[in-house]
Amino acid sequence: MKCALYVRVSTDNEEQKASLENQQRFFYQFLAEKDWDLYKFYIDVESGTKSKKRESFKQLIQDAKHKKFDIILAKELLS
Repeated sequence: MKCALYVRVSTDNEEQKASLENQQRFFYQFLAEKDWDLYKFYIDVESGTKSKKRESFKQLIQDAKHKKFDIILAKELLS
C-alpha cells in the first residue's frame, strides 16, 4: 500500500517542532509494522486560522485526485 502522510503543527516554536518530529517518527514505525510504502510526507506549519494557505495540504489533495497513492494517513493530536 502506497501512503501519503499529512502532518501539521500550528507554529514553528521548539515544542511544535518536537511534535512534528514525533508525528513523523510515529508514522515511520506504523508503516514499518504494516509493511506499507511511503509515497510522501506533506507537512504544514501554520496556524489553524490560516487554513487557506496550507500549501502542502493543497498539494496532497491534487496528488490524491491524480491517484499518486492509495491512502492518506494523518494523526490527530489531542491536548
